[in-house]
Amino acid sequence: TGAQIGPALTHERAVSGALFSRDESRILTWSYDGTARLWNSDTGSQIGPALTHERAVSGALFSRDESRILTWSYDGTARLWNSDTGSQIGPAFTHEGFVSGALFSRDESRILSWSDDGTARLWNSDTWTQIGPAMTHEDAVYGALFSKDESRILTWSDDGTARLWNSVTGAQIGPAFTHEGFLSGALFSSDESSILTWSDDGTARLWISDTGTQIGPAMTHEATANGAFFSRDESRILTWSDDGTARLWNSDTGVQIGPAMAHENAVYGALFSRDESSILTWSEDGTARLWISDTGAQIGLAMTHEATVNGAFFSRDESRILTWSDDGTARLWNSDTGVQIGPAFTHEGFVSGALFSRDESHILTWSDLGTARLWNSDNGVQIGHALTHKANVIGALFSRDESRILTWSLDRTARLWNSDTGVQIGPAYIHESFVSGVLFSRDESRILTWSGDGTAHLWKSDTGEQIGPAMAHEDAVYGAFFSSDESRILTWSEDGTIKQWHVPGDQDFPASFLVSEAEALTGYSFDPNSFNLSRLSSDEYAAQRAAHLAAAREHACTCRFPQQNLYIQAFGDPCP
Repeated sequence: TGAQIGPALTHERAVSGALFSRDESRILTWSYDGTARLWNSDTGSQIGPALTHERAVSGALFSRDESRILTWSYDGTARLWNSDTGSQIGPAFTHEGFVSGALFSRDESRILSWSDDGTARLWNSDTWTQIGPAMTHEDAVYGALFSKDESRILTWSDDGTARLWNSVTGAQIGPAFTHEGFLSGALFSSDESSILTWSDDGTARLWISDTGTQIGPAMTHEATANGAFFSRDESRILTWSDDGTARLWNSDTGVQIGPAMAHENAVYGALFSRDESSILTWSEDGTARLWISDTGAQIGLAMTHEATVNGAFFSRDESRILTWSDDGTARLWNSDTGVQIGPAFTHEGFVSGALFSRDESHILTWSDLGTARLWNSDNGVQIGHALTHKANVIGALFSRDESRILTWSLDRTARLWNSDTGVQIGPAYIHESFVSGVLFSRDESRILTWSGDGTAHLWKSDTGEQIGPAMAHEDAVYGAFFSSDESRILTWSEDGTIKQWHVPGDQDFPASFLVSEAEALTGYSFDPNSFNLSRLSSDEYAAQRAAHLAAAREHACTCRFPQQNLYIQAFGDPCP
């Protein structure tokens, strides 16, 4: 029917997130109104009272058995709740600044929270008491995680340090891992004997996790280190920076391996080839470059655009590299020589994204000036027409068999295209404001869209026909997804509500059955030529009903939408 299931699940301000319980009988939501709420997904009725904080709720999650709910908030607390009653379990887990995140330990006997107040804290989830003292930094804590065996906790902060703590006592293990600027990230090595950190101070550093001793000198750039990670065997560390370089380091000594891999402006990303013998980098200087990882020597020519390179990746066999740029082009390159393969794949605005088809014979690109385009990757020839919108294309994706391309845009539409011809399939899926997101149903016969206009819509992918009425909110829809059996759709919105909707009926019920269905249900026959209705005799009605039931039973065995199939609902699955 497309009808809303029960009343809206209502908050008083924008909804930040929503999720189903495992069996989808309940829906957990959280909001800027300072509450999380649990709802019966069948009736839309709230289960228990609101789970109330004094400021916006940043996040929420179920315990593993879903008997408890953990929430955290800008009010400086994390709280644990009974999911059946909505009663708070014990006192709040209290910080003195907003809580940025929280998580359960593996056995859920402890809760780890971290905050803008400069602390992370560990709590006993059964007694609600703090375990040990606060794990204290001198500025906001950005992140925290348990070690694999959960005996230690790693935290990192705006105070320029990462710190390791004993999770039983809360005591700091060794000195702080200290930088001179805020920390962008931290991670354990695979055996957790060392910790890698990187910072706004232009360095990455490796530390012995037990003693806090720095391993080798700082791995130094001349501007912010944007990222860092280990090679697969962890003998090397790759870093990249706003100073225009990526660098490779010996992780035992901290000594740089070979010269810096130098660009002329900030490096936005870097990655190893599969065997880690080469490194691909891309930069604001308008180039991507490939380097020998052992020597730092550049392989072939710089892969040159005329503006910032927004992204780059290897083809599956790594013989080619695909790049895309603010100069309005994507380009394909020979990874051995750096020579461009064929002409540029050209748009009239900056290219926001690009991807290969599964067999890499095609490349799909999309742009801020309203087009997506499909290209032959061997010769650079555009395949079919440009897939044209009237404003920025936000995203594009292939259908599973890649015969179709789905795009969505700031022009208030999503559109489906034949990937061979570039011809639009059916009419546009039209909203009254920008389309925020889209997804196919599992069998790709339907498309779900949601928008800044306050609605989500479901569409037939082959005809573009809207299925059921709009799923309407009173402000922008932030997200939408199908239930696991695709019989329901969950949406949430800036208007402070979450709504659940019936997916309209059996979408593959054969049109040829509709006449017999009408006659079997009404007892009347309709003549489309004279527009006359005539009453069926008792024998005619019985025969028509029997014929329709037989046809409906046959269809039920192959129906793609069993949750909406009326025969299955009435008589059960005839072909289990």
